[in-house]
Amino acid sequence: YRKTITVPSSFSGKSVFMQFDGSSIATDLYIDGSLVGTHSESFAAFNFDVTSRLLPGSHLIAVRVSNAKALSSTVPPKDGDFTINGGMYRGV
Repeated sequence: YRKTITVPSSFSGKSVFMQFDGSSIATDLYIDGSLVGTHSESFAAFNFDVTSRLLPGSHLIAVRVSNAKALSSTVPPKDGDFTINGGMYRGV
């Protein structure tokens, strides 16, 4: 998932977080091509502090989400009677 955003100068001096309300299973966040962080879990909200990365101006936000089979053996739920789909399934 990719989106270009423009950060206004009014954000200077403020803390900025990107909140993910639901993403499964492993989520990588990139800003302007640099990895900000990785989160591995399916059902809990999480966030990244992006204050130092989002200076006023234009930025490319990219999110990579993987539900690779190898991850399903290490990230709960490890097994179930349902298919674990991947992707962002709630707001960011």
